[in-house]
Amino acid sequence: GGDEFEVVLKGEDYANRVGLISSLKRQVEENIRKGEGPVVAAGLSVYRPKEDQNVADIFVRADHMMYEDKARLKEQKLLYENYSSMENEDFRAITEERRNLLDSLFKSYEVISEGNYVYLCDMKHDYSR
Repeated sequence: GGDEFEVVLKGEDYANRVGLISSLKRQVEENIRKGEGPVVAAGLSVYRPKEDQNVADIFVRADHMMYEDKARLKEQKLLYENYSSMENEDFRAITEERRNLLDSLFKSYEVISEGNYVYLCDMKHDYSR
């Protein structure tokens, strides 16, 4: 549709690809919470020598992950808008201690998933990753 693009990473950026996309997704989530700034969906894929027959195989995986992220962001945006409009005393911003705990849990699942998509959500504290 003309609104998609790819980024090819190499060197240090390639080595830090998981951190870079995680940082991007955290910023997008913050933009949703604030109701300002860009909201973009992203997918990440790497070359798999034993599986990929051509470059298109890599793009198909990245595209699939981008559409999964897009669906997640739409759901998150709707959930946040619904919670923002509610008078709910149980709903509160996440503490730094809780965020660190959930980040640690997410990283553990990310390692175990071996590159598959992981989604972690704590709706009571308005946190998802």
